[in-house]
Amino acid sequence: MNYPMTESKFYMWRAAVALIHVDGEVSSEETAWIRSHLAKIPFSECQWDILICDMEKPIRLDDLLPHIHDAKDRASLLHFAHILFRKDGLVTIEESTLKKLEQKILDSIDMMGTLKSLEAHNAKIELHQLEEKKKRKGLFKSLINYYEKRL
Repeated sequence: MNYPMTESKFYMWRAAVALIHVDGEVSSEETAWIRSHLAKIPFSECQWDILICDMEKPIRLDDLLPHIHDAKDRASLLHFAHILFRKDGLVTIEESTLKKLEQKILDSIDMMGTLKSLEAHNAKIELHQLEEKKKRKGLFKSLINYYEKRL
């Protein structure tokens, strides 16, 4: 499996493990879900040791969030929270944690920076498309000139 393990992604998985401990009770459904997902990821031996430790001795979600820099990883964590908290029925503390997590993730998004980056990316795409269109026009014009000279 091609799954580059970044620091952000590793901490996202550590945070996913932390989510199963939020209500103080780890259900068999939560354990099965997290173990089935972790088994698919190519963690190093050292990373596995950390994850196993996190499963046995809960770590605070707030200590892990600052290390999850990638927006995709933060979005995945939020998705995992929605799934995990419903495995054994959403309880008040999980609902509260979910709301706080959503707010922290939304607060961490630089909307203007993201928008500028997206606009720059779209401008590059449009420029590339324009250059390709010019190449096609030039080729077509060359073909016309070639056949006009032959006639």
